[in-house]
This record gives sequence, structure tokens and C-alpha cells, in this order.
Amino acid sequence: MKRLLLLLAAAAATAEAGTCTDCHPGVEEPVLASAHPQTSCTDCHNGDDTAAEMTDAHATEKKFIGRPKALEWAAMCGDCHREAAQAWTASPHLDALRKGDPAGATCVSCHAAAATPSGHSLADCGDAGAPSARLQVAATCAKCHADGAAMARSGVRADAVELYGKGPHGHNVLEEKAADGPSCVDCHDAHASPRSSDPASAAHPSRQAQTCGRCHGDEKVMKPHGLSHGLVAKYEGSPHARGLDSGAPSCAGCHGPHLVRVPPVTEIVAHCGRCHEGPAREFAAGPHGKAVRTDPQTGEATPMSCEDCHGAHGARRPESPWAARSCGKCHAAGTPALADGERLSSISADTRADLVRLHGLLERARARGHQAGEGCEALAALDGAWQDMSALAHGVSAEAGAMARTAFVRDAKAVEESLGRLVPGPRDLRWLPAMWAFVLAGVVLMWRKSRA
Repeated sequence: MKRLLLLLAAAAATAEAGTCTDCHPGVEEPVLASAHPQTSCTDCHNGDDTAAEMTDAHATEKKFIGRPKALEWAAMCGDCHREAAQAWTASPHLDALRKGDPAGATCVSCHAAAATPSGHSLADCGDAGAPSARLQVAATCAKCHADGAAMARSGVRADAVELYGKGPHGHNVLEEKAADGPSCVDCHDAHASPRSSDPASAAHPSRQAQTCGRCHGDEKVMKPHGLSHGLVAKYEGSPHARGLDSGAPSCAGCHGPHLVRVPPVTEIVAHCGRCHEGPAREFAAGPHGKAVRTDPQTGEATPMSCEDCHGAHGARRPESPWAARSCGKCHAAGTPALADGERLSSISADTRADLVRLHGLLERARARGHQAGEGCEALAALDGAWQDMSALAHGVSAEAGAMARTAFVRDAKAVEESLGRLVPGPRDLRWLPAMWAFVLAGVVLMWRKSRA
């Protein structure tokens, strides 16, 4: 009944207002079935729908827009959807159209009903069957993003949607029809859609923890899936998060951006070894590389991995007081193995503290205007020695660690002496108490003489 009334109202308005449908028949029905059932022709195309002649109806002074070109969509839709249209004008989708690539996307590309794709059949996002509805977004994006030729022109991989469909995020949305499952637009803005290399993108490495944390930091969202909601917070406090500017891995660096795969235990050492070559090599050659850990609950035996000592997301250094807790998971108190672990932990902590102090000296020297060239180079060599020591620790040889520490202390002393000549040390104020005692004694003596 509602549809009939709308059709009658549109027909009456058309008959009264002008002649658009005389030349453009068949427009009313898709418009009435769209998200804009009460929109008139001139609301989008401008012009004059009361004019009797086509030339007057299409007058340029009336800002008439016929079949819209790429840039004109923002003008048409932006009258009502200003924020979305403004975002789209800065997107790679429009940028492709500017360059003449037909794979670029307009409003119609993502919002028109699949059965009758045109500007007259734009679907309401709240409609479950709309191309922009949560359960339909992946298929809508795939129209272009699964096209190898189109993606090659844009320098974008063409398997993103396929990988998404195979991963847990895609499974939640496409198979389980989960209302809270992430779709493409949850990680990639629907209208601006900046590339993940753009710092403004929610998928940029610097923003991934925040983006993933919207779901993975929410206990209510994670609990039904049997997942912890504290993993993102652990990552944000990790060396990886602090080292993002230096190329440390973001969430996608370990899990992938679309498949979102959790690396199996058997692959973790190789996975971490992509960045940590030395530690992975020493780990494989050491006792832990051959060790097998048995899960006390399931009885399943799995090889040891980096995660056993460092954790998956916190990636902490097992230094004191963490050493006993980390090594103690497998080695009993009083055993030589635990003693070796604690010794290596102390060596690591002491060496890192030395480096922090030396870098502080270097910064103080620079603040005083010194170039500190030799000291700077020597300190860089010590940083490299620290990395080598960290790798050796994964072979769990306390003797090798002690030898490396001895050499480090020797070289660090030379660097400290070199930098110390550029930065004055703290003043010796041990004479102050004696001076004040002398002054006080003099005052007391003068007071007594004045009283005599």
C-alpha cells in the first residue's frame, strides 16, 4: 500500500511539475524502490523540471548535470551526504578515475542495487541486501579487488578478499553471519579508503593496534569467541610497539592483514627469525631448539618456541625478575639449568643498563655542542655487540654469555672515558658540610665576644 501511494504521489508530482519522465520513462520505479523515494529529478541533476522545452530544462545556468562524470558524483551526492562525498574526493577510488582507470569507484559502484546498477537504484545501507550492508561488503569490494588486471594497474594485491574469506574474520561474517564480525570497512574507511601505507589509514602499522583493539580489546566481543581481550594492551607495551618506526612488526606483521592467521607453534621460530635471525639460529642450535614441551591439560607434545619465553604479544625480555618465572616454568629451583638462565638474565639486564647510561652520556655531550664522533661510532659498535649477546643467550650458554659480557665491559669502559671527557661529571660537594660548620663556628665565636 505504501509503495502504491508513493507511486501515485510521484506520478502526480511529475504531471504537475514538468516533463522529465516524458523523455526519461522507467525512472520512477527504481527511484521509488531506492533509498531516495521522495527525491525529485532536480534534487540530484539540478536543471528546471517545470520547463516545457528540453533546452530550458537542461540550462547550464540552472547547473544541470546529465549523466554524471566521475567528479560530478561528489557534487550530486554531496548536497546531502557532504561528509562522505568530501572523504571520497580524496580517496584512491576517485584518484583512479582521474587517471582514466575504469576500475575506480563512484557512489554507484558501491551503493547501487546489484540487479539494476544505476544512480536511480541506490540502496539503503540499512537494507540487508544492500551492497554496502555488512554481510555484502566483501562481495561488493571483490567486484574490483578480485580483478587481477585492475589491481595490477593500481599496485594492489588481488587476493585480499579471497584471503579475508578464508580467515576467521571472513568466516564470522560470511559463514556465521555474525553481526559483530569485521567487514572490509571496519579496517578500511568506506569513503576515504586511504591505502594502508598512508598514516591516515586505520590499517597503517602505527594505527593497527588501535584499530584491532576496537574489537580485540573488548571483553564482550572476545568472550563468545574464547579469546582474551588483553592481547592488544600487551602488544602496546611491547618492544615491537615501541619500535614500529624502526620497522618492528605491527599486528598484520605477524598475523597478516586479511587472512589473520595465528602462526602454529611449529612455525613460530621461523616466523620470528624473519627479523631475529641471530636468536633464531642460536635457539635452533641450542638445547631449547631440540626440546619438546608437553601441555599439562591436553598432554599434547609440541616443540618449544620463542613464545614460551617471551610471550606472543608482550614480547618481553626474560630478565630479572622475569627470569625465574620464565625459566621456572620448566626448570625446578636449584637446578643448574635455572642457575644458567638467571645468570644470562643478569648479564642481559646489566648490559642493557650500561647502554642506557652510555647513550645518556652521548646525548649530554651533543647537548653541549660536541660531535662525539669516535665515541658515537664506538657506542654503535657496543649496540651491535649487545645484539650479538642477545643472540648468544638463545643458545643458553652461560659461559659464552660471561665471555661476551667481559669483552663488553672492557669496551664500554673505554667509551665511557671518551664521552666523560666531553661531559663534566657531578661536582664533589663533600666539602660543603665542613664549610658550613666553620662558618657556624665563626658566628658563634663572634656572638660570644659581643656578649663579653
